[in-house]
Amino acid sequence: MNQINSIILEGVVKNVINDTIISIGVTRKYKNENGEWQYHVSHFDCSNVRYPNIQVGDQVRIVGRLHQEYSHGQSVIRVIAEHTEMRRSRNKNELHEDSQI
Repeated sequence: MNQINSIILEGVVKNVINDTIISIGVTRKYKNENGEWQYHVSHFDCSNVRYPNIQVGDQVRIVGRLHQEYSHGQSVIRVIAEHTEMRRSRNKNELHEDSQI
């Protein structure tokens, strides 16, 4: 049986760490049991990103794989980008609606 290690993330760039490593926020929007909208933001460090002009606030889709490392006895899971698509938001309100932070 083949094993699959694949992930697709769509979110907003929150931090540009260096030329190939970024942190993105991915928002899950859902209704709670009372019918009220709730937002949950997860943050992911993504490496191997190949966009030299990427900026905080850019919206990105990353297709990649998970990579687990151990640092000081702690497990760290990172996303290794194999394909990145980017689009700049023309409307700052659209950006804030997506990020909800």
